Formats: sequence, C-alpha cells, structure tokens
Amino acid sequence: MVNGGDRELSLAVDWSEFSYSWTCVIIFIIAYLMGIPTNVSIYAKVNSFGVVFIAIIILFIFGLGFYSMSNTEFTYDKDKYDLYLLERSKAEDPDSIPYLSFV
Repeated sequence: MVNGGDRELSLAVDWSEFSYSWTCVIIFIIAYLMGIPTNVSIYAKVNSFGVVFIAIIILFIFGLGFYSMSNTEFTYDKDKYDLYLLERSKAEDPDSIPYLSFV
C-alpha cells in the first residue's frame, strides 16, 4: 500500500533506522536545549505571536466554511443526486455545474 497501511508501528528500540526511538531522542534534545537558558522571556514573546496566528487560522476556517455553505446545494433525494452525477460525468466542463451535496 502506498499510504503505509501495511506497516505496523513498532515501539521496540531500533537504532538501525529512523524510528520511534530516534524521535524520542530528538525531541528530548530540543526540549533540553530550550530549557538551558536562564532568561526564557524570548519564548513568551514568540508565544504572543502564536495567538495571532491561531486567530487567523480560525477566521480562515470559519470564512471557508461559510463560503462553502453559501455555494453548495444540499439534497436528501438519492435519485436527484444520481442524476446530478450523471450530468456532471457527461459535461465537457464539470466545474461549470454548481456543486450538489447528498446528505
């Protein structure tokens, strides 16, 4: 499988390839290096920008959601949806047909 579904996650210690063990070591080293300085006020300054970026992401998600709901028709009728799929498959430009969602 291409998506990695045929591979099991092994929690055994294995240093021969990049594995769970190496990930733990790398994260430990990064966290240790971040804790060495005595003046960690720089982290507070960087963290204050994080709030702004999270607010931007939330606004983007809401905006995209409202845009998608305003440009989508919804139907509960399976026959109407099947007809829509048939028309869309026969159309030369399928993107010219408004999107219909089966709920």
